[in-house]
Amino acid sequence: MTEASQSVGLGHFMRCFALAEEAAHKGIRSHFFLNQITPAICERLESIKANWDTLSSHFEEFCIQYEVSKFDWWVIDSYQVTAEFICKLRKRSRVLVMDDLCALDFYDCDLILNASPQAVALGYEAKFTSTRLLAGASYSPIRSEFRKEKIVYQSVVSPSRRIGIMMGGSDSLGLTEPVLKLLHSALPNYEFLIIMGEAALDQKSFNELCNTLGRIDFKINPPALAELLLTTDLVVSAAGGSIAELCSIGQMAVALVIVDNQFGALKNCPYPTLDCRNGLAIELVPTVMKALEASDENFQIRSNAQALVDGNGCQRILREMLRL
Repeated sequence: MTEASQSVGLGHFMRCFALAEEAAHKGIRSHFFLNQITPAICERLESIKANWDTLSSHFEEFCIQYEVSKFDWWVIDSYQVTAEFICKLRKRSRVLVMDDLCALDFYDCDLILNASPQAVALGYEAKFTSTRLLAGASYSPIRSEFRKEKIVYQSVVSPSRRIGIMMGGSDSLGLTEPVLKLLHSALPNYEFLIIMGEAALDQKSFNELCNTLGRIDFKINPPALAELLLTTDLVVSAAGGSIAELCSIGQMAVALVIVDNQFGALKNCPYPTLDCRNGLAIELVPTVMKALEASDENFQIRSNAQALVDGNGCQRILREMLRL
């Protein structure tokens, strides 16, 4: 059970999809319960032969009454669920909670997943008894297209003079435009690749802006995203789930903390990271320019990022699930 919308974005859904995709490779079917559905989400779910229901209201009552066995798993990734709801689900089946904040009073579930590097310091152990914590970047739920064996990597980084910008699937804060305008003006010799999801607001006017500015390749839900991102010299990205995917392919990036639940990235992200919760940081342009340099420091940053997230997080998560 998860959520996707213009306000919360697609990150929660994408994490659940990555796990369901890996499960499908092992012959395990998934059923999604979502607050809303879009054509792109449908296409992804159909690709792994998953079923789904949309629950705009009364989702707790529906899920509690849904027929499951004690061998089935509920995977919960939503800020809307309560500790009591999770407890009720666990009485009938096993439960994995994907969690970012350690904000609930207690966790009555079988597994908690928090793939952020700072997860072990959040105090989960004081909030559960018979629960196992899967903590740290090695458990990052990465989609299969970002697996190393599926991508042809360049042994030597050759500059493309192209910068990617990804502010989340919905870009609910509308940061893509100011980031683009700032960098487009400061870096006149670069082209820009803009990635948005179908939930992004006002795509038509943004497309018109791209045509006016020039030097911009604007894409909505592009296929083969991993390979596309590797055609850039670096990616300016919101400090959400996309950072783990960029790490897994060893791509250079600049991370922007844009909401409070990304705050931990300021200390733990392997990439240069800026706090933009109160507007774009004045250091954005110089930080991007430094990150574009073909320096030993930037080469080490890429190497550290790829060592942190190897792309096999879903395999590790499923192994833990199948042990119980």
